[in-house]
Amino acid sequence: MGNALTAIASDDQALFYNPAALAEVKNWSLRPIALTLVGSSDLLKTGQSLSSLKNATVNDLNSFLNKNLYAQAQVTSSFVMPGFGIALINHDDARLHLQNPSFPQGYLGYQAIQGVQVGFGTKMLSFDQRKGVLNFGMAAKVLRQKGSIISITLTDVMTTDPSALLNQVNSDGSTGYGLDLGFQGIYRLTKRLKLLASLSYTDIGNTSFRTTAFEGGFTGGMALQYRSRDAVTTLAYDYSNILDNLDWRKKNHFGLRLQLDWVSFLVGINQIYFTYGLAVKFGLVQLMYASYAEAWGPLVHQNPQRNQVLQASLKIAW
Repeated sequence: MGNALTAIASDDQALFYNPAALAEVKNWSLRPIALTLVGSSDLLKTGQSLSSLKNATVNDLNSFLNKNLYAQAQVTSSFVMPGFGIALINHDDARLHLQNPSFPQGYLGYQAIQGVQVGFGTKMLSFDQRKGVLNFGMAAKVLRQKGSIISITLTDVMTTDPSALLNQVNSDGSTGYGLDLGFQGIYRLTKRLKLLASLSYTDIGNTSFRTTAFEGGFTGGMALQYRSRDAVTTLAYDYSNILDNLDWRKKNHFGLRLQLDWVSFLVGINQIYFTYGLAVKFGLVQLMYASYAEAWGPLVHQNPQRNQVLQASLKIAW
């Protein structure tokens, strides 16, 4: 979906993208576990070489230059009911990136985050003979972060004992407190077609830890959703970090989803990069695969990275 989810977030997604959407939840649901694994394409291609880093030659290590080696694992548990949701979060990610062949340098990082996020959503008003509604929501979070990102050179990788590097990365943990606000408007154009619009402000005033912070930002979104007898088709657009001084192309997110009874097809544009995915349901089990790319530099063409995502979850609804 190109990360265009602010207007169309549903169920536990609403906790993280736009808590106002909790007002549209109709049923109770429990997701005891949702496991998400993310790996950069560079990591998957280079995979087996990482085990030999300690005894590598300069030529071996040169193969890692200008590659983004990134891995992420996240486990969440959530409960959602009309107007309310809560999620437990356990998130780990690691990154190694070296660049500049003449004097290789870059960064190494590992961060772990555990915490809880609680949100509510309510209908503020309805208009035009109940064809339109405006929802408001709020979510609060308490997160414990451990780890950091450090600057390294190729010499560090070759000469420093791996355990010493890990000790530098494993900084003492700290706690951050955050607040998200969101609005969502829905207007039914016809019986089958509806227009959605949203505005969310996540991490108000920054969710700060000892060495880092999740910076706050506004995201606006719009979507059209058409419901036929056998499928739901959704076209969505988000413009993120509205007030930030960034390359405007990095703020764009487009998504198209075709949702059938047991399978969904996803395509989109994240920044300027193509994304695609597939989600299937087998009873209570939901599986999803997606591929997306994003630029880590200040401009869209600087340090682009493609990631592969696998997610498996168990959902009980009533």
